[in-house]
Amino acid sequence: MTKNNNCCEMKYTIRGEEEKKNIQRRMNILIGQMNGIKTMIDEDRYCEDVIMQLLAIDKGIQSLSDSLLERHIKTCITEEVKKENYDALDEVIRIIRRYR
Repeated sequence: MTKNNNCCEMKYTIRGEEEKKNIQRRMNILIGQMNGIKTMIDEDRYCEDVIMQLLAIDKGIQSLSDSLLERHIKTCITEEVKKENYDALDEVIRIIRRYR
């Protein structure tokens, strides 16, 4: 697939290297936390400790999702609305409904 300058036309998003590094860093933290929970389970750690780690992961995922949604609205959706493609608004509504 050939990428053009319209990031949303082919349903992909071009990200700069800095943005990719930031997302990957955040994902690596989440993966590390998940691996830590596996270890906690293997070590029979106290339930509250495991739950607290799960809550931290949940917050991390939510924060990353918020960040990606914000970027999506500011770039892809805005671009489509400027081209009078109002179907893009339905896309955002679908995402937000799933978000709850």
